Parts: sequence; C-alpha cells; structure tokens
Amino acid sequence: MLGVLPGIIGSMQAAETLKMILGIGEPLTGRLLFDSMDMRLREIRMSKNPDCPVCGEHPTITDLSDPEAYCSVQGPSSDECSVWEMMPEDLRSRLANGSLMLVDVSEEWEQEDYPGLPNSLHIPYPIFTRRMFELDSAAEVVLYCSAGARSWIAAGMLRRAGFERAWSLRGGLAAFGK
Repeated sequence: MLGVLPGIIGSMQAAETLKMILGIGEPLTGRLLFDSMDMRLREIRMSKNPDCPVCGEHPTITDLSDPEAYCSVQGPSSDECSVWEMMPEDLRSRLANGSLMLVDVSEEWEQEDYPGLPNSLHIPYPIFTRRMFELDSAAEVVLYCSAGARSWIAAGMLRRAGFERAWSLRGGLAAFGK
C-alpha cells in the first residue's frame, strides 16, 4: 500500500506546481487532500502557523544563506563525538596491529567515490537495523560511511543493543583517505 504513496503524492505536487506556475485552477494552499490511512481523497483545511520562522507573521529565516547547514545530514555534536568515535589515525594503527570487524554502512551508489576498506562487511545504512544481528557483539566493530554521520548513528544503535566495543570512524572515508 505505502510503496506507491510517494508516486501519488509526487504527481499531485507536480500538478499543484504547474497550476501555480500557469496561474490556473485553485491551488491546495492551506489544505491537505490525501488521507493515506484510509486511501481516500479528502480535503482537510489547515491553518498557517503564525509563529513559523519561514512564513509566519514575523519570519526570522528569509533566505538559504547557508544551504549546507539546512540540507546536509547532521552529524553528532562535538560533545557526543568522543563517546563512540574512532579517529582515522587510530584506525590506521589498529588495522596494522589487531583484528577489527569493519562494517561499511554506505550505500551502493557511494562505492564508486568511496570504495570500502578491505575485508569489510557491507550493510547499507537503510537496512542496517534488519541486519545488525549478523555482527558479533563480543568483537570490536568499527563502522564507517563516506562522511561519518550514518556510521555514528549505527554505532549508537549497536551500543544501545549491548555492543560495548562498537565505534564509528570519525569523518568517515573522506577523513580516512581513499
């Protein structure tokens, strides 16, 4: 049921965009038309939030002066980083001296720009929670992705599941070097 929902909503949004560009019809401004729980088209009126920082009565956000700050994946704060992150230089020395379980949580399409480290298990982040049981909770596990944000979240999941020696590579492969 929900698999086709993005297509339905996307088509409706495209139609709304065309209506606004062409200046025809009545746009759905302030109204919600689709109820996915009942799979019915029904109109629900919505009121504007007067305190909205973008479109409210006194907007404080008037432009995207720093699109990276608005659009990028937010990683952990500097206080949180030290809890379960491994620095790239520490990983280099640990790879030479010991056995680690390496887990690449990057997605397939990233592999061309950031090929994984040798002897890594590849569990893409979108399916990580379904496959994390494959990991040995007694092993020292180092997770990585291209920039470190998703591996940090995955390491946190493992820590909460009892993996006391789960780490995220700080800065990901971009910091580690190709």
